[in-house]
Amino acid sequence: MSEPLFNTNDDVISAGAKIGCMSTVVTLLMMIMIPVVFLSWCIDAIVASYLWNWFLVPTFSLATLSVSKSVGLVVTVRFIVGYNLDSLNRNNNDIKKETLSQELVRLFSRLILAPAFLLISAWIFRHFFF
Repeated sequence: MSEPLFNTNDDVISAGAKIGCMSTVVTLLMMIMIPVVFLSWCIDAIVASYLWNWFLVPTFSLATLSVSKSVGLVVTVRFIVGYNLDSLNRNNNDIKKETLSQELVRLFSRLILAPAFLLISAWIFRHFFF
């Protein structure tokens, strides 16, 4: 005969509280991540529309690209190419546990600094060399 899963009523309540707490944490993380992903799409779409309109429209006589159409383009390209390409280049031994502050700095640099640097570099190139 096997032992019961829970010995007392307190064990059942404790297990239920742990599951409830975990689902709350997952819900909070999802509520944070959905706007972050949408913000990332919007920032990348703005940069993509500027780059398209600055370089591809005059060079190849293409139609201009609005920000709303650029969001669709960014989402489609990310779906085809993938979101996390840098993790493919790292070995499992190289992956270190990052602190929350390191994760936030990495997220900020991915969301704000990288697109801003790309846009500023393209603007300089456009005004001085194009």
